[in-house]
Amino acid sequence: MRAVEVRIKSLAITRTDIKGAGDKVVIRKIPTIQIFDHVVNADLPVQDVSDESITLLIDKAKGYNFNVTYVDQYQSDIAIIEKLTEDAAMQMKVAIDQSVLQSVYADVATANTVGTSIGVTTPLQLSSLATATYITPLLNAGQVLDANNVPRDGNRWAVITPQFANYLKLSDLKQVLITGDDKSPLRNGYVGEIDGMKVYISNNILNANGATVGAPSECLVGHSSALAFASQFQKPEMLPNPRTFGTLVRGLNVYGFKTVKPEAMVRVRVY
Repeated sequence: MRAVEVRIKSLAITRTDIKGAGDKVVIRKIPTIQIFDHVVNADLPVQDVSDESITLLIDKAKGYNFNVTYVDQYQSDIAIIEKLTEDAAMQMKVAIDQSVLQSVYADVATANTVGTSIGVTTPLQLSSLATATYITPLLNAGQVLDANNVPRDGNRWAVITPQFANYLKLSDLKQVLITGDDKSPLRNGYVGEIDGMKVYISNNILNANGATVGAPSECLVGHSSALAFASQFQKPEMLPNPRTFGTLVRGLNVYGFKTVKPEAMVRVRVY
């Protein structure tokens, strides 16, 4: 079983073997050290620190199970089981991304919400903005993080919809989206950096493509310390199908996630 170790700023997930749904991952939280005014010849104040921890429950699981007939295997001119398994793994990632992104936005307080303005949940209509101000929602989100003393240490991120990204590409600041990354944005979703945030496009945000007319998309901006996530792919199997002539291919992925620093995340409501 693969051991999992995840480290995020100010938090560390201890090295833990994830064996299945129901397992727990312990997050050791580093306490905030208090700063005092030094007075000559006075006793130094002593801060007692305790070993704080947060428990991340591995309480979610997703799987796949498909059949490939022997006829298809023999007649296919490609490694059909390998290709289908690769697609299953990709669909698994999409499903888990949706599970996370369409849940954690609800952990963000109204004060950390950006709509028509900071601290307002009324969604902003992007098409109502002038071209030069398409970037405003992200700048406002950055202001919220600054106000919450979230560090600008290269670990800020933003996850936006394809529509929002298109507006940014049309803006006067489109050059900031040009990336020298050696991986294509079509494969990893990364489109560039704005105001110290690594910007990613995702179709997995709630209402990302406007399927619910008039409803906002719940984009997110945050810092790596905001969320904890652990995942383990388990039990890939190939076995004869007892009901027909074919091979069953199935797999299971267990995972868990938790918002551990909600003040380090911003909900951006746009449509």
